[in-house]
Amino acid sequence: MRHMSMIAVLLAVASTACANDDPAPAGPLPYGHAYVQRVCAPWDGPAVALYLADHPAEAAIVPPPVAVVTLYQSAARIVGRRIRVTPDTDQDGVALWCLAETHCDMLPEGAIRFERLDEEQPAQGTVELRHADGRVEAGRFEAEWLAPADLCG
Repeated sequence: MRHMSMIAVLLAVASTACANDDPAPAGPLPYGHAYVQRVCAPWDGPAVALYLADHPAEAAIVPPPVAVVTLYQSAARIVGRRIRVTPDTDQDGVALWCLAETHCDMLPEGAIRFERLDEEQPAQGTVELRHADGRVEAGRFEAEWLAPADLCG
């Protein structure tokens, strides 16, 4: 009977560990700057974009090269949830790698969890980006807010 109780406890712990689908931060992200901005979804609904870049933003524009994860929902609906985007889930959002202002490639996968998404303070969370060459970047971010890009709706 004691072994059955121990097995039940181990199964409960294992299922909890498997249920936690947050990206495992693998140290610091290889970007010097992180920004978050309210933007518009392709259908003119609310969206939130995270920008990860080597260079600082200038007048609310983040210069390339830049990784961008955009989620097509309002901030209130995404905070606290891990959201995964792929080319097949383009109704949820998109993950891009932009080498120039006019040249962006869709990443095979991006996952993001905003732990704090309040415009009164920097946004915080975790992100995981999978590049076409198989490289994975994962870690924590603290992002400054940029002025909203457009008025949606």
